[in-house]
Amino acid sequence: MKSRPSEADRAWTALLYNWEPVTGWASHESDFSHLVFGDGGLDRFLLVELRDSLECPCCTNLETDFFDGWLELAAQRWLNVITYLPLPNKPKWVRATWTCNKHPLLPPSFFDFSTTSLPSPNPSARLPKPQIIHLTPSDLEPMFTAADLVAFDTTLRNKNKPAPGEERKALVRVEEGEEGLTRWKTRNPFLGAHDQPILRMCMTCRKMDLITKRSRCSGCKMIFYCGPQCQREHWPEHKIDCVPATKQK
Repeated sequence: MKSRPSEADRAWTALLYNWEPVTGWASHESDFSHLVFGDGGLDRFLLVELRDSLECPCCTNLETDFFDGWLELAAQRWLNVITYLPLPNKPKWVRATWTCNKHPLLPPSFFDFSTTSLPSPNPSARLPKPQIIHLTPSDLEPMFTAADLVAFDTTLRNKNKPAPGEERKALVRVEEGEEGLTRWKTRNPFLGAHDQPILRMCMTCRKMDLITKRSRCSGCKMIFYCGPQCQREHWPEHKIDCVPATKQK
């Protein structure tokens, strides 16, 4: 995949598919996002959310407003990820849109990187057009809780990378009491009622069950157990990854 011909020297590479910001973050299907492409400098990113059809999941009407809301959350989540993680270059922008299986082609304006003035959807069109979102660092809205940042920091330390400082944390950490606004299920209670919890595996007995029936590791916030007994049995193996070496001393 390449951008416009005038920028043919900047190749776009598929980076992620069906991703969550950090291991263990997602609790419902709506918490996963779909395609992420990055350019060679890893400072510009394209997000594409995939949908089965244009019909509302609760009825048979054409409905795209909830797609747009879902897209906004996905774009902000990714902007938060690349703001927090120590990438080689400072992010310039994130551009996002959605498409569906019946009409999979993306609009040409999605690939016009010469402007940030994107066309507004035409409400009278026979088929609603996907929204295109263009976010820069100045558009950042915090999306992660303190527990989410623990999971990020654990991942970084296990890769021998330093955890970002408090100044970086403050940029992406949501205010206490507003955590629900970062999740589709709680931001949209009506549609969220149709969003079922996902399955997570117990790291000890390897059984799958709904995340609502699992307990999360209180240390790294990334893995799950049936209960206290399974967590105790797994601790000797898990503590190396859960508690960074600097804290084990």
